[in-house]
Amino acid sequence: MIAGMMVGAVFGPSTLAVALGVVLTAALALSLGWGVPVARVGVTLCIVTLIAHGANLFEYDMLRALNTLIGVVIGLAVSIFVWRVRSRDEMPRALSRVLEHAASLLEAAAAGRTDLRRLQSDLYDAIATVVKLAREAKLERRVELDTGAPEAHALQVVQLGLDLLAAALADECRVPETQSPRSFDGLRRRLDELGLLGRQVR
Repeated sequence: MIAGMMVGAVFGPSTLAVALGVVLTAALALSLGWGVPVARVGVTLCIVTLIAHGANLFEYDMLRALNTLIGVVIGLAVSIFVWRVRSRDEMPRALSRVLEHAASLLEAAAAGRTDLRRLQSDLYDAIATVVKLAREAKLERRVELDTGAPEAHALQVVQLGLDLLAAALADECRVPETQSPRSFDGLRRRLDELGLLGRQVR
């Protein structure tokens, strides 16, 4: 919206303004590390601002920003007071998914299968979910002034998943066993131990 207002104020509603606004928005989003999805949304907002509301750029963008802030406040209020989902409640299910996907990948890799991309991707996504929940749990502890330490079991599960991904990739690339980070037998033992520990924790 800021890029649209700046370009529109200088060049007015025009094809040149749209082109410059798109480039400026994408460059700003990517240079700040917000990623391609944010850049796409920003470019869309910039185009809508310049094409559909070129005659009242500032009024439209201020109203749009106000509407967005109202939506954020309502969304946070609902999340905190009405439909509260705590990361610590979601963590056991997320860890179970990591162990399930790790077991599937381990069995496929140990059996010598070569089509492991989907299994690797599933395990990676499951690990990413645990990392996201851990970040949210840290924020929740800070808000609630909870000094509890992160759960050791979660750290062990994530480490196992990462080691398994590394071992599967090393095996796929035919890296000699001496360079492989962990043997499949050792990973299987760790997987069994963590699976049993997880059941005891729950």
